[in-house]
Amino acid sequence: MQKRIVANFLDKNGTYSELIVAAQKIICPRCDGNGTHVNPSIDLELTLDDLSDPDFSEAYRRGDYDVNCEQCNGEKIVLVPDENSLTEEQRADHWRYLDEVAQNRREDEAVTLSEFMGFCDSVSAYFQQMHYSYSNNFATKSDVDFALELVDFSSKLKKQMPYFVRAKLLK
Repeated sequence: MQKRIVANFLDKNGTYSELIVAAQKIICPRCDGNGTHVNPSIDLELTLDDLSDPDFSEAYRRGDYDVNCEQCNGEKIVLVPDENSLTEEQRADHWRYLDEVAQNRREDEAVTLSEFMGFCDSVSAYFQQMHYSYSNNFATKSDVDFALELVDFSSKLKKQMPYFVRAKLLK
């Protein structure tokens, strides 16, 4: 017997509806079929000290902070509507609903990215200020070295930005 799930729809008039439809199994998009992912609260609470700690970094990469996937509950697969069982109109309404969800997520991601880029700009400005202060004997070399470490850290974060945005949105 084929499994069934509740699917969401959004019609042309902006009316939301739910319908029980046939389901198909797909690899979980949250954990990419691994059954686990990093605990979102860990990613959202990371500090400079955490990331610079070699023991924490190693444990993080090793998966010590992983939890069962919140979407598939560790099953590695999820059920989604079987589009072959939908009428053409239902398929269009279901995709309209998914498009709206994706648009809302993109808007949230843009806000998160903006906040993050503001952080990186602040780090860059701090470094420039420290470099100027050092050049004029207002700061010590250790102040400038610390500022340079922050710049290096923020550039590493920029490379991983899509991951950190995803972690924040999935909390």
